[in-house]
Order: sequence, then structure tokens, then C-alpha cells
Amino acid sequence: MNKSIERKLAALTKKAKENGRKADAKAPVSSSLHKVIKTKEQADLFMKLLKEA
Repeated sequence: MNKSIERKLAALTKKAKENGRKADAKAPVSSSLHKVIKTKEQADLFMKLLKEA
């Protein structure tokens, strides 16, 4: 991995650990894709575009 990426990742990890806030285990986990893609047609179009890329 690139050294600058490793440093940024380490800094981000350190900052997250310092925050001390833990994820709520009861909260549903959803990605941003779940917020954008709501229908089967949208999912099919997304997969088609992803395969073409």
C-alpha cells in the first residue's frame, strides 16, 4: 500500500479510537447504496453500469 495512504489510514483510525463512541448494536446497518437504490430496476441499472466500468 502507498505510504501516504497508510499514514492517512493510521491517523483516521487513531482519531476514531480517540472519539470513544461505540456503534449501537441495535441500530440497523445500511450502506449509502441502500439509501439510493430502492427498486429492482435501479439495482439492475447500477449492476449494468458497474460491470461496464
